[in-house]
Amino acid sequence: VCIILGAGCDIQGLITLSGVGCSVICENSVDLDGILASGDDAYVNGGGWDTISDGGIANDAIDVTGDDGIIENIAVQTTAGGGQAYDGVDVTGGSRSIVHAVKVVASDDQGINLGTDALALGCVILAVDDRGLTIGSAGRARVIGNYITESASATGAVTVGGAGDNSVMVGNIVQDPTGDSIDIDSGGENCVAVGNRVDGGIDDNSGTSTVAQNDATAF
Repeated sequence: VCIILGAGCDIQGLITLSGVGCSVICENSVDLDGILASGDDAYVNGGGWDTISDGGIANDAIDVTGDDGIIENIAVQTTAGGGQAYDGVDVTGGSRSIVHAVKVVASDDQGINLGTDALALGCVILAVDDRGLTIGSAGRARVIGNYITESASATGAVTVGGAGDNSVMVGNIVQDPTGDSIDIDSGGENCVAVGNRVDGGIDDNSGTSTVAQNDATAF
């Protein structure tokens, strides 16, 4: 199934992609109320950042629970300050997902939450209530060339959790005015954080990760 949406469409309700190989393809300037991709090989293309998926206070803006999903060229948000656990993009339910050129306008929880073997490439994360980008549920994630800023009330910009082993963070610009721009948990073993420009420093609690050639004067 392929859903094609023209510019100006306003979809009032959650879109569910439950079959294998389903897709949503938009022209720029479409309004969505959230997407759940539970089937494998899902594809979502917003056509540009004037298309926005807004999960509000009820859903993740985009939630991928199948394997091998691709999300790109779209803006996302959930209602900031609402006290709900809804992310901009959550791909922790599947493996090998790609999140590319996604703009997180605001999130009531995490901006982008990565799963096993996931890739976040060229994304922009502007405002979150908790963490900008998290490698939490599983490892071998790649975080490359993203721009992430944090408000003073947020918890952290890039966080590698205890199960985020063997992940790579390269070429990102990251700001966290109140803490560590990149924080590697003690259980996040054998990660690589190289060539990033950060504000707030990098905290490697693992003792086994490679942290080198990062510049701490980005902002």
